[in-house]
Amino acid sequence: MAEELEQHKRSTLPSGSTVHIIGAGPVGLLLTALLQSMEGISICLYEKRPKYTRTRMVKLSPTSPRIQ
Repeated sequence: MAEELEQHKRSTLPSGSTVHIIGAGPVGLLLTALLQSMEGISICLYEKRPKYTRTRMVKLSPTSPRIQ
């Protein structure tokens, strides 16, 4: 099952792709966290609030996407 999931991930987004996620709400943060595990994918997370306030719920990795 895990091998099939990895094959699906690789076939869905080509390496070097950039994914733009609008909103750092629960769904945006979940999607960002899931996509971070995919090698070769660049992620841009956009949030309209000037300050990131959800640090207690989700920890982004040190190589986290740019938040704009």
